[in-house]
Amino acid sequence: MPTGVNGSPVDMDHADQTYGVKTYGPSNVTSLNLPLVELSDDEQATVVRLTQLVESKRYGLELIDAYYRGNVHIQDLGISIPPQLRNVYTTTGWPRVAVDALDRRLNVDGFRYPDSNDVDTDLQEIWLENDLDAEHPLAHLDALVFGCGYVGVGSPATGPNTIDTPPLITVESPLDIAVEWDARTRTIVAALRLFGFEGTRQGTLYLPDETISVIKSAGGWTVTDRDQHNLGQVMMVRIPNRPRSYNRDGASEITPEIMSITDAASRTMLGMAVAGEFFSAPQRYILGADEASFQSADGTQKSVWETYMGRVLALERDPDGNVPTVGQFSAYDPSVFTKVIDSYAQRMSSLTGLPPYMLGFATVNPTSADAIRAGEGELIRRADHKTVMYGKGWRDVMKLALTVRGGHLPDAMAKISTVWSATATPTIASTTDAVFKQVTMGYLPATSDVTGETLGYTAVQRERIEIDRKTDEGTSLLMELAHNMDAKALRVEKSITADMAATPDSPGDAGSSGEGRVPGVPAGG
Repeated sequence: MPTGVNGSPVDMDHADQTYGVKTYGPSNVTSLNLPLVELSDDEQATVVRLTQLVESKRYGLELIDAYYRGNVHIQDLGISIPPQLRNVYTTTGWPRVAVDALDRRLNVDGFRYPDSNDVDTDLQEIWLENDLDAEHPLAHLDALVFGCGYVGVGSPATGPNTIDTPPLITVESPLDIAVEWDARTRTIVAALRLFGFEGTRQGTLYLPDETISVIKSAGGWTVTDRDQHNLGQVMMVRIPNRPRSYNRDGASEITPEIMSITDAASRTMLGMAVAGEFFSAPQRYILGADEASFQSADGTQKSVWETYMGRVLALERDPDGNVPTVGQFSAYDPSVFTKVIDSYAQRMSSLTGLPPYMLGFATVNPTSADAIRAGEGELIRRADHKTVMYGKGWRDVMKLALTVRGGHLPDAMAKISTVWSATATPTIASTTDAVFKQVTMGYLPATSDVTGETLGYTAVQRERIEIDRKTDEGTSLLMELAHNMDAKALRVEKSITADMAATPDSPGDAGSSGEGRVPGVPAGG
């Protein structure tokens, strides 16, 4: 018998009693919901929180990006700059120099398992299929500028998700992403990426077991797709720069100190430009000249430029016979400003670790090679420090990629290491000398992969060298075998020739052969 909402029996013969039926017999009939087009209450709350976070941090990130791109118009103090020249634009470009100097030293070559001496080909295939050899510096640059870079991992854009189809890995913009972080497990528990397309506002909500695509409508967020991967991981990886225990999102390399010095140096450059406009032509003065010296033939007043460039050098004597005095003030000296800019450059060098010559600070003596290496020491140490945190992020990316592709990870996956190119400025002579000494003393094998990596060869180059080495070893072995066979044949030929030479001409020649002699008895005795 069917039961109603209150549990009482329902007479199915009466139409007015069938409303509210929820069960019929032993089976339960659940109420209809639309999980594909509606967000749950928890999902809706997560989207609202992360949307507010994206919007709240966007202005600060765009300001930092403006300093990197050199698009910040400095605030004039309103003292030495005339109103007509306050729109003149000057910039030093030091924030970009500081960031790019680090970015150029951070290049991933591949990934290596602990029991291997070379880059893993399976992981390298995923890396190259997603063009990450060219795309991965985007995440590094975002991390250096914005304080954090983001990399998303998902199912292949086309085709089924199989072993032979690499997952899709993309570098995402920090301007459009916000995440919620679990400090205890050191994992992302939720992430949101916002974007617009054809005037609409869309987004992607990343949760541990599914990735939800949503679109903003008048009634709120509407679900357009759900990818229920059930992997228990958010398909988003964060690569932070200079993270703190209280701020896991990291911090930009363009610090407030760098912004302040950039503003000060830009104002100084603007002052130099204004002084150049006003004082590039030396100012002159005239004493004792009459008014006619500054008038045209028709009696009209000459312009300032005509007076300066005209007859001021050919003045007549006054009625008393005295010649007017003409003089010139000191010419414009830009060193007043350049010395201040050099002082700012030295301060910027101490903050960024850049050698002063990279910031345009010129010295009297040319910089030697040893001085260049010593000056880049701090910059190299900073780059090496970045590889530790960035390397962890890329390892997490590859773990997610293998999980998406195969559903499980190899046993040694937790111990893989990211292989980086050398962060130091390559000096072939000194590096080769150091490696040669280590090989000579027997500590470093000459054919070790570490030797090639230390010499600056990339993973692809080291693999080619290894193939060439095996080819050369095989060729050398064949040549040695051929040489030994030739030598053996030559020895056999010489032996046969010697034996033939030792054979007597006639068998009966006892005298020559010694036959018929009694042992111990001298010949003829």
